[in-house]
Amino acid sequence: MGNFRLQIFTVFLLSLAARLVVFFYFVVPPGDSAEFGTFVREIAANGGFVPSTNTLYFPGSPYIYPPLLFLATYWLGLLVSPIVGTGGILNLQIIFLIAVAFSSLTSSLIYWFLGPPRRKLDLLLRMILLSFFSADLFALTWGGLPYIVSEFFFVLVLVSFMKRGSRSQWMWIAAASVALIAFLHDLTYFVTVYVVLVFLVFDLVRKDYPAVKRTLIPVVIGGIAGVIWWLPRIQFIVSALTTRVSSSSGPIVQGSSAFSSYSGLVLPLIVLVILIFLELNGSRISGEKIKIDYIHVALISSAVAVVFLFLNPAVTARYALYSLDILMIGLLLGTQFILPQEGHNKHGRLAAVLLATVLVLVPVQFLAIEDSARFYTSSGYSYDSGIVSWAEKSHINGTVIAPYPMGDYLSSIDGVKVIPYDGYYYGVKEISLMSGAAGVIMNSTSNQSLTFVKENGIDYIVVQNTLINSSISNHRITFPYPDYKLVISSDYYTVYLVTF
Repeated sequence: MGNFRLQIFTVFLLSLAARLVVFFYFVVPPGDSAEFGTFVREIAANGGFVPSTNTLYFPGSPYIYPPLLFLATYWLGLLVSPIVGTGGILNLQIIFLIAVAFSSLTSSLIYWFLGPPRRKLDLLLRMILLSFFSADLFALTWGGLPYIVSEFFFVLVLVSFMKRGSRSQWMWIAAASVALIAFLHDLTYFVTVYVVLVFLVFDLVRKDYPAVKRTLIPVVIGGIAGVIWWLPRIQFIVSALTTRVSSSSGPIVQGSSAFSSYSGLVLPLIVLVILIFLELNGSRISGEKIKIDYIHVALISSAVAVVFLFLNPAVTARYALYSLDILMIGLLLGTQFILPQEGHNKHGRLAAVLLATVLVLVPVQFLAIEDSARFYTSSGYSYDSGIVSWAEKSHINGTVIAPYPMGDYLSSIDGVKVIPYDGYYYGVKEISLMSGAAGVIMNSTSNQSLTFVKENGIDYIVVQNTLINSSISNHRITFPYPDYKLVISSDYYTVYLVTF
């Protein structure tokens, strides 16, 4: 129907427009974006190379985050700064726009993979779902930028397996994608490796040994890339797997229900998996044949997310993002079988189940998007230009205790050394420092707090106005003189100078 290339370009433009709405809504990228901007700043402080130890982000902690996106942001910033000027916020906007572009490319990639639509209704459904129903829209509202960029390569891996046939060149594309993901995003890498290993088992069960040999290409190359980056940082992986959520988030948590809402997407996905099993089994009983392909296998294997639902809701919610990518491809592959056409097709019931599931998930997604956007513009988690301007003029040499994400804004924009006292963090050093900072907030005059402040060179404390004079664990949050002196108070935050 029509010009297929023009259709792909139209999907890209529609997706880009929808995601730019989020960009202009916030202006200053929200949530975790500030943390990632800090990593760019760490690289800049190290002359454009990946540091071994952080100087701004939990000062003294080992650098652990896959650096490829931050390196690209740093060098791109150097390239455009003569044109658009410099400024601490520039890197935040660059990394956000990179994610917006890759998200739009992901939608275009899926559309290309599906091939030309057969009917206008098929075309319309594809364009609407790929442009406006995307986990990326939610991820942008909390700053899941490395996930969004790596998601493109995750989808490319799925596409490579679906298109490979007897040709191995697609497996080299998959291998390069897995290797890139290893240096882009931690969770996406481990999910991708898990899915590829499931594909390997699928090939073995079918006794398709030529396919097994081809699947080993991304397994080996992707595995080597992961070992290069993650083996020296194995302690972080152990910490992430064994740390309780309460420890990784600290004792001071003002949570959003957005992740809880998105975790709810996992339950319909589990129901969907059960329905797929029933449909496939029913087809065998009735003598019909439905070919099980890699998308079916990937979607069924995503049921592992239910394990994390009881261990870590945040991880569950993020895992659901990958499940939705798989679900989207599976749905759109099947739409041609449920839209009006002549004759009967065996895949109709399965595709109908997929479509019904997505229609249920659409309102859940938009509720989560709205909740997340409202959360990151709330008084406790909003960007505050007044505090950022104060930090820029103050030329702070010491370390600052501050809340997430305001502390990360101070690091990424002003180059301030910061220890956050709340938020979701992993790593032994990081959790230890966060717990100490939270202890200062909860009881600023205790001997333990005063010792922590001295040992870590704390000059200032930034605290949310909503916390001041409130009580947590029977401790009233105050910063009394003469140990602390009020410096500035804005709409959202108050800053105290350490005077002892």
